[in-house]
Amino acid sequence: MGRIWVKAVWTLLLLLLLAPLANPDFAGSQAYFINSELYASITLDNLSLPSTEITSGSTTDVSVVFENTGTATTTATATVYIFNAANALVDTVAFGPAPIVPNQQIAQQKPWATDGLPVGPYTARGNVTYDPLNGTNTVSNELSFSFAIVNGGGGNQPGPPYFNPWGEIKPVPIEKLPPLAPKAGGPVDFLKFPVLKEMVAGQSALQEVTFINRRSGNETVKLVATGVDQNWLQVSAPETTLMPGETRNVDLAISVPEGAQEGDYLIRLDAENADGVSSDFMVVRIKGVSPSRTQPVVLRTVELDRTSGKTTVTVTVRNPSSKDLKTTLFTDQLPAGLQNSKVQFLDRPGEEKSLDGKKYVLWEFPELLSHEQVTVTYTMDGVLTEYTPYVNWYASELVVTQKVDLSDVVKIIDVSASEMKPGSTGNVVATVLYVGDEPMPATMTLSVPAGFTVDPSYLTTMLQPRDTFTARFEVGVPQDAPASSHLLQFLLYTDSGQVSARLPIVIAPTAGELAAAAITVKPTDAALVGILLIALIFAYLLYARRREGGGSSFSEERLEYAKSLSKLVKTEDQ
Repeated sequence: MGRIWVKAVWTLLLLLLLAPLANPDFAGSQAYFINSELYASITLDNLSLPSTEITSGSTTDVSVVFENTGTATTTATATVYIFNAANALVDTVAFGPAPIVPNQQIAQQKPWATDGLPVGPYTARGNVTYDPLNGTNTVSNELSFSFAIVNGGGGNQPGPPYFNPWGEIKPVPIEKLPPLAPKAGGPVDFLKFPVLKEMVAGQSALQEVTFINRRSGNETVKLVATGVDQNWLQVSAPETTLMPGETRNVDLAISVPEGAQEGDYLIRLDAENADGVSSDFMVVRIKGVSPSRTQPVVLRTVELDRTSGKTTVTVTVRNPSSKDLKTTLFTDQLPAGLQNSKVQFLDRPGEEKSLDGKKYVLWEFPELLSHEQVTVTYTMDGVLTEYTPYVNWYASELVVTQKVDLSDVVKIIDVSASEMKPGSTGNVVATVLYVGDEPMPATMTLSVPAGFTVDPSYLTTMLQPRDTFTARFEVGVPQDAPASSHLLQFLLYTDSGQVSARLPIVIAPTAGELAAAAITVKPTDAALVGILLIALIFAYLLYARRREGGGSSFSEERLEYAKSLSKLVKTEDQ
């Protein structure tokens, strides 16, 4: 019987030590274990153009959406190939390389000019190349998009493309644009003039024009715009008089009708009188936006200021969809002839970068709400005397990414602890896997119960790309710590947030506690746990008893005594 009670004590002690693990406080306690093999896998989710019909000579936006379904960060480069009806490659749209972390999705958008491609059916085919690390594939799946280049009309008619004698307003193919340079020698000189205005159908805008009278006498000039219908463009002061040396500002009211064909419209503004004509040029670029479009629309305005010698660029990024966009990155490459210009940001600070000898400016918008638009403006020192580089200058790229959570790039793959007893110390070891591609500073701490100590109180390190880091802490257990389970929490902090993992530990009982078998059940223990413990103890006693002999334990003497009592009862009944 003595051995049975010892076993019962040990069983009850073990159950009481483990019972707190059923407490809700431990519901979130876990150590993370993942496959440490790192690989990248890119899936191309979408390839699209705004329309299935693109006007000959116009510019459209090509969009791709891809995601990383692997376990490591990689750099992905999307490319779209344009094939004609004969399946011959006629053009390529190359997107910039983009770092992409696990579970992240990226949308890239890049302008593409049809240039001299003839009308007819075409197919865009795209894929994404990447470094798979430990994976096997280096190229994503392929998607395709069928479209047609259709005749815009204006560029195929006789006569100079900046003059439209046919009544119908149509865009001018880019390849048919003449050299664009202001014409001087008339009564005034243009000082400030918009050379490129990007708009969408149904939009209206005001653009200011400034000119000066450099002659010695008063000059009365008439302002005439050609190239578009008068309903598209109106001058605030069609006729005005300037004194010698006087400057004058007038507004150009541009109203693009609904349903206007996308493409480039060349406008010439003449300031004329009997003594001559001064001319300047502007291209109004109409961009197509379908009702189902989900990618942002980028609209740019380029203005020349010959007085200050600066080119001013205004960029508007518009979200046409019903969904909010997270982390939108806009990149603009400086045009040919102004690559070495000094850049000044006017309203919203941006960033300058140089890559392969080319200069870029970029902005990041943390959030772009549904149907919201943001505007940024910057200037470049210098003014080009011939406008073709401005007209052929397109927004470099737009990238939309979802917000990256720190848990996507930092994984706590193991947290473990050594045996701990009251009045002694134990070790806690945490292993962290970082799947990013750039070093990242991090701080680590270990949270312990009240009365416990931890050394060091925190660790700082530089997490290396695609590598693990092991943090070690020494935990001091107080002398009066109860023999029970306790909760530790490992935390890792970076500038991007924090990740954590919780670890339950069991403080082993002292030798004195085992000898006395002094087991106290806390009042807070659930009644159900107590009933379960009692049932388990009795079940164990019954099992042990049967193993040590089983059957009845009555002695022979007591059995004979019971039989005599039975006979006595039967005699009295008779």
